[in-house]
Amino acid sequence: MLSPEKRREILESYIPLMKFFAQQLPDTEIVLHDVSNLDQSIIAIENAHISGRTVGGSSTDLVLRILQEQSYRHQEFTPAYTSASATGRFLSSGTFFIKEGDELVGLLCTNTDLTHLQALKKATDDLVASRHIERASAPINEKLSQTVNDIPVETVMEVMREMEVTPEALTQDERIEVVRVLERRGIFLLKGAIASVSRVLRISEPTLYRYLRTIRDD
Repeated sequence: MLSPEKRREILESYIPLMKFFAQQLPDTEIVLHDVSNLDQSIIAIENAHISGRTVGGSSTDLVLRILQEQSYRHQEFTPAYTSASATGRFLSSGTFFIKEGDELVGLLCTNTDLTHLQALKKATDDLVASRHIERASAPINEKLSQTVNDIPVETVMEVMREMEVTPEALTQDERIEVVRVLERRGIFLLKGAIASVSRVLRISEPTLYRYLRTIRDD
C-alpha cells in the first residue's frame, strides 16, 4: 500500500495537466479525487463554477460505485456518461483511473457543461413532439453533490422513487431492499451515511446495522 506522501506526490503530478486543459476547455470542469479520503476527496478542481464544488468536497455517488464494484481493475477509464450538477446543469462526463500497480490512487474527472446546447435541444424536442415521435432522454449516471451529507439522502430518495414507495409506507422487506441497493452502490463507504439513511428510512441506527449484517451475510 502506498504511503500518504507517495499517494499525494502521484496525484499532484496531474495538477499542471489539469490547469492546461482547463485553459483550453473553459466549459469543462476538471476534478482530482483522492480515494483514500471519501468525505473530502477533492484535492484539486479547475473551472469549479460549473458544479459549484470546491477543494475539500466529497466524492460523488459514481465514485462510491466505482470503489464498490472495483471496475478500475479491468479498465483504464469509464465510457462517457451524463451527469447533473446541484445547480441543474446537464453535463457530459468521464473518469480516468489513476493507479499504481493494482492500487487505485485517485480519479481524474471531466464534466463538460452542455447548458449552451439546451436551447437547441428544446427546439429539437418541440419539433419531435409536434411530429408525435417518442424520444428517450439520456439517463443521469452521476450527481455532483456539493456536500458529503447530500449523497446518502439524495440516493436513498432516488431508490425509493425507483421502487415507487415513500418513507411513511415502507414495509420492513422494502426497507431491507432499499438498504440492499444502497450497499450495492457503495453509499455506506461514506462516514455519516448510517445516520443519514436511518433518518430518511425512519429506523434506528442499530436496526440499519442489523439489516446490513443480514445483507452482507447473504
